Amino acid sequence: MKKQIIKSFMAMLALVPSVAAADILMHIDAVNDQFWFSGSATGTLTYDGSFSRLIWSNSSGDWGDAFAVGLTNAFTFASQGMEVDIDLFDSDDTIKIQLSYDSATTSGTLTANSSTVFTYTDAFGGLTPSQEAAFESLIGQTIPIGIYGSGFGGLQVVPEPSEVASALGLGALAAVMMLRRRKTT
Repeated sequence: MKKQIIKSFMAMLALVPSVAAADILMHIDAVNDQFWFSGSATGTLTYDGSFSRLIWSNSSGDWGDAFAVGLTNAFTFASQGMEVDIDLFDSDDTIKIQLSYDSATTSGTLTANSSTVFTYTDAFGGLTPSQEAAFESLIGQTIPIGIYGSGFGGLQVVPEPSEVASALGLGALAAVMMLRRRKTT
C-alpha cells in the first residue's frame, strides 16, 4: 500500500515540468492568466545601428505578421529601462521576446522587475484560445537567444508556484482516496 502511494506521488511529480536553473525566468500563471519576469544576467546586446537588442525566440524562421505587445518596466539594462515586445505567432505557435535599449552600450546586467505583473487582458488586450494555448505551452521550456544578444542564457519559462502546489495537492488527494478505497475493501 505504501508503495502505491509513493508511486502515485512520483507520477504526480512527473507531471510537474522540471526546469533547470536559469538567470532570467518568465513566470506564467495559467490559472489567473498572468505572467511576469524575474532574475538578472550579464551579457552583451547586439547593436544594430540604432538600438542594442536581445531577442529570445523559439523560432528560427522569418516572423512575418505577429500579435505583439509592449511591456514597459519589465526589465532594466545598465540602470536604464528597456522596450520589451512579445510577439505570438498563430501560424506555428512560435514566440519572440525582443528587448531594445536606446544606446550603443552593449555590455551590462539585465535585471527583470519581478513586481511588475502582467495580465493577458492588460498586456495582450486578450488572447484567442489558440494564442493562449501557444503562450502557456512555453511552460517548462527554455527559449534560446535568437539573432540578437549573447551571454544572457536562455529564458526559462516556469509555472507559477501555486500551479505546482495544486498538482501536488491533487496527488495527495489521489493517495488519500486510494487509502480509503483499500481500507473499505
